[in-house]
Amino acid sequence: MPSFVATGLVAFAGLALPWLALSALGLAVERIAPAEPRQPARAILLNLHYTMLFAFLEAVAGPLIGTISLLLVGALGGGLIVLPDQGWAQIGSLIVFLSAMDFAEYAFHRAQHASRFLWALHSLHHSDTALNVTTTFRHHWLDIVLKGVIVYPCVALIFKAGTETILVYNIISYWSYFGHANLRISLGPFWAVVNSPPYHRLHHSVLPLHRDRNFAALLPLWDVLFGTCRRPMPGECPPTGLADGAAPATSLAMLTWPLAPRP
Repeated sequence: MPSFVATGLVAFAGLALPWLALSALGLAVERIAPAEPRQPARAILLNLHYTMLFAFLEAVAGPLIGTISLLLVGALGGGLIVLPDQGWAQIGSLIVFLSAMDFAEYAFHRAQHASRFLWALHSLHHSDTALNVTTTFRHHWLDIVLKGVIVYPCVALIFKAGTETILVYNIISYWSYFGHANLRISLGPFWAVVNSPPYHRLHHSVLPLHRDRNFAALLPLWDVLFGTCRRPMPGECPPTGLADGAAPATSLAMLTWPLAPRP
């Protein structure tokens, strides 16, 4: 077997297996206290199938995107501030790097809702009427490219983080699974500390009063600072999806989503 094929298969397995395992765990936990009981199995299976395709595309495109990102950062003189990666100072480095990455995610997310082109891609994520843990990777494949050459180089241009700091950040980023979970759970007075299912569900709501609210990936702090925050009320569980009711029925329709006709 050619080495590049073997490398691709390993990368695919390294992405798909953890994603599927986390999805299975999340679906099991959701049965304990679902925000929306009896979600259709077909919708969940469609998301899982697309997750496999998404993992394959990311495994194939990942090295290319990484190379482009590194070239961009290098050409722009990136890594202006070197974050320490030894001792207790590494904790501070993680806080700085995590905050910078999360703010970049927030800014890009707002752009996805403001730009017609970006929304044509991002609306695939919002088209899910059965919001649950499997919605996490229901993103258009082109988002892989755009984030790889826009979001990450912007942070790397300013901060040069160590390998361990980046690894810990990547592990923390799996919190996104929890944010999309179909769970009726409350963080009480700590609702603004970290993203949670009721907080993020309002972002996916079809109701006009929730439009363009709660963009945060991890820290609602950015929503609070920039006026896009809406506190989830006890028991609040709005319907999710797109206002026009558009939704793909197959994985192929998800891959070609921006070209799909709207009702």
